[in-house]
Amino acid sequence: MTVGPLPMSGGLARRLRRGAVGAGALLDVARAVLPSLAAPGLRVVLVDHGDGDPLLLVEEEERSAVVAVADLADEMTCARVLPTAEGIAAALRLWVDRRPVPDGVAAAAGTAVLDWCDAGQTRVGWTVVAVRGQQALPWEPSPGVDPSAVHRTRSAALGRAFEVPLDFGVDGPIAVWWNGDTPLLGTAGLVDPARMRRDAAGAGLDTRNALVVVSPGRPVVVAAPSIARRLTEETPEHSVMLPWSELADLPWA
Repeated sequence: MTVGPLPMSGGLARRLRRGAVGAGALLDVARAVLPSLAAPGLRVVLVDHGDGDPLLLVEEEERSAVVAVADLADEMTCARVLPTAEGIAAALRLWVDRRPVPDGVAAAAGTAVLDWCDAGQTRVGWTVVAVRGQQALPWEPSPGVDPSAVHRTRSAALGRAFEVPLDFGVDGPIAVWWNGDTPLLGTAGLVDPARMRRDAAGAGLDTRNALVVVSPGRPVVVAAPSIARRLTEETPEHSVMLPWSELADLPWA
């Protein structure tokens, strides 16, 4: 006896696949939502060459990103996006928010934070990010951009980092700083170590010989060397330990 696939009614098949975001559903939502996502200097459109494989294109100043609708639908399915009009629309807005950061946006509003310098996540350095909603997107200078413009953008971003609001707390012998709205901004406070040491001193902690534990995207921790080492060993996230003296010489990532 040959055993073939179980016969399924259309309704059963749909129920079994109800977690999937279909390209057709994404296309329908995109047609309805994209006009509301456009803004001065920002173009978000569907590109259909008639080959049955439409594309989503986002352009802002000199930057652009493009993805096949079918590929984005698969990504949404893998990310477990709810296959409803509302769920797909929210995921589509998130995709648009993750577009590359133009040079002009970085120059006007970029903020300096620490990020990983290498794929192995063993070294950190400064990078410029632009905040969109709760996301902080990294800026990479355009090919051919003038080095002096890159320097000006980075210098301005370091200046803005001084103004980033941070929450501060103490957990026993550990001092912690974070940004509750945009986690990656939590490291911005490291442009001003003196401020952080004042925070800790005000809470009764002596941090003169302490180490700074940095894991980009997570709260910044300052603790005595033995405690800092234990924290880095016991937490699954990659992190680095830095003495206060090294913060002034960190490179650009």
